[in-house]
Amino acid sequence: MEVIINSSPLISLAILDRLHLLNDLFEKVFIAKSVFNEVTGIEKPFSERLKFFATDLIIKAENRIAVNILSKEIDLGEAETIIIALEKKLPCIILDDYKARKYAQLNGLKVIGTIGVLIKAKQIGKITNVKNELDVLIKNKIRISESLYNKALVLSNET
Repeated sequence: MEVIINSSPLISLAILDRLHLLNDLFEKVFIAKSVFNEVTGIEKPFSERLKFFATDLIIKAENRIAVNILSKEIDLGEAETIIIALEKKLPCIILDDYKARKYAQLNGLKVIGTIGVLIKAKQIGKITNVKNELDVLIKNKIRISESLYNKALVLSNET
């Protein structure tokens, strides 16, 4: 399955040194040009790791008007990611932001987040423990609500 990923999941997977999971789980991964610029800027944490991973995956939305309109409601990277998913008729989009996820779902896109990627990775034996990964993210100031944390543990059979 081909997917497109936004900045928050990219950063989270870079923190965990788990960017390779994207290639393990998905046939092809795309990254919007605006997302690439956002995560590889000067002095951004993990920018070199992300540059190395993402350079050949960059794509730009054709409908810039749609991106500009949607970016008045959500972040530019999220807007371009959603528009590209629609343009390329991608079956799935990887987003963490709640508002962006709602826009994607309203447009008929299947949405998965960082936690969903980790759960899928555990299901196919690429990682052994979701809880440890979530704990590392939390220690690195990635916000995960208690209810989402607990739901992830249930879905990954770690309760």
